Amino acid sequence: MAISEVFTKLVSEYSMGKRQGVDHKHDEHMQVDEFYRKVGIGKLEEAVSFWAHYLVSFGDISKDIEDGSMGEKLQANKELIFVYGSARTIHDYAAYQQFNYRRANETKKSSQEPYQLLFFFAQIVVDLKYDFTGILTNPVDLLLAQITDMGDVANKDDFVAAYRSVMKLLGIPKKERLTSRLLH
Repeated sequence: MAISEVFTKLVSEYSMGKRQGVDHKHDEHMQVDEFYRKVGIGKLEEAVSFWAHYLVSFGDISKDIEDGSMGEKLQANKELIFVYGSARTIHDYAAYQQFNYRRANETKKSSQEPYQLLFFFAQIVVDLKYDFTGILTNPVDLLLAQITDMGDVANKDDFVAAYRSVMKLLGIPKKERLTSRLLH
């Protein structure tokens, strides 16, 4: 057997072995993805509904905080996010929690704080919706659909500043942010 034939045979066998390893990894990834799609689809839907509910029903946040049920609800939802959420969703949820911890220890409250909380909720809804459907939406649009006076001159500066501060806390670079005409 000539050296070129031996070399060709070795390269061919090596390539087949590599390809089988790649196929195995791909198959394994597909099995994990299929498991989460089958088992987790209802759980992801539950998480999206939880956050979207509070985004659309602001009064329920205050009510649930006052009656003491918010902590339990957030705890149950945190488990859903940790198990079924993407890395981005978990990151944004962690930033939201860190914001809450810092906020709880501050004595002086910012006029932007209510808007910042709304942006965190909106971003988590966007993340979960993307995890659930693969569709990326704009958190500003979610809020504009719900809050009609967001573009008023009296509110616009706080709204824009809150958006920018939350995007910075989330680590979303300016060039990757979905923008709205309202922010210009």
